[in-house]
Amino acid sequence: MEAADKQADPWADLVEMARLHVERAEAGQVNDARAVLEQAAVALREVLAGRMPDRERIEYVRYLLGGLEKIAAGVAPARALGLEHSGGRPRSVSSVRSMVLFWYVGREYDRLTALRCVPERPILTAKKNVAKRLKIGSATVSKAWTDCGSLNGWRAAMELEETEGG
Repeated sequence: MEAADKQADPWADLVEMARLHVERAEAGQVNDARAVLEQAAVALREVLAGRMPDRERIEYVRYLLGGLEKIAAGVAPARALGLEHSGGRPRSVSSVRSMVLFWYVGREYDRLTALRCVPERPILTAKKNVAKRLKIGSATVSKAWTDCGSLNGWRAAMELEETEGG
């Protein structure tokens, strides 16, 4: 089923990653805000060249547009574009982010358990792999995995997908 979904929408993972990146920028992560703005600039260059930007870059342009609207409303530019250091951790934790992280850990777990040589602790390995790939703390990934139901939640989600998909 997953292969068919990938063929139907090959951009889905990239768009989801872009949304996660934008979400982190909106939560006060200055480095993410800079990266999002760089990608928005790439998208705008595509537009100026007469080409439609890739779907994931449209998410970055939406972030830029929101920042420009805030500036027009009187918010300081650095704050509106997420370039102002907030002095601490992000103010909020998103349930969408948790679900995305849960999904990535589950898919990584499935990939690891499908290997001939399964790691001794596949769930721990999956969480570490996802954290490393997304460049976020493994505690964040572990919390998302636990909050969304851990392995039992993942199995239930896969059962639901199988019954609805087939």
